[in-house]
Amino acid sequence: MSRDTIIHYLDGWPLVVSRIFGKDHTDKALDEAYSTWTGFMRRGPHVLILDMRDGNAGSTAAQRAKVAEWIEKNEALLRAKRQIAHVLVFDNAIMRGIVTAVFWLRPPANPHYTAKNLDEAVDCAVARLREEGISVSAAQIAAAKNAGQRKSWAR
Repeated sequence: MSRDTIIHYLDGWPLVVSRIFGKDHTDKALDEAYSTWTGFMRRGPHVLILDMRDGNAGSTAAQRAKVAEWIEKNEALLRAKRQIAHVLVFDNAIMRGIVTAVFWLRPPANPHYTAKNLDEAVDCAVARLREEGISVSAAQIAAAKNAGQRKSWAR
């Protein structure tokens, strides 16, 4: 049985949570994810939380190239604050440090943060939205913090 490897949760909009499962994503799955993320920017200002505790979407050179291509193609929307920020969730402190260092060396077009869990990521995202004058309700926060009710995932 085939499983989605990238699932998007919009119940807390403008808090968007995309959960990444595994590392073996098909080109189609990645293309759909990038298209979806572009669609979110067209929909309106939001913060994208990428929950990568169960996988990542850039483990191969080809996948990293796809990330860079998407960023370049969508730089105007990113700089226009259609995606207010993005928060990457890793339970591994070393991964958080590596990502922080990479973004320090090559800053992305929009603010970026790392978090150790979804609660921390949502709190960071809420703070960024409120700094931009975008209100977020308790229900939206709860929906984002409960995105997918993290369960272990196996192929």
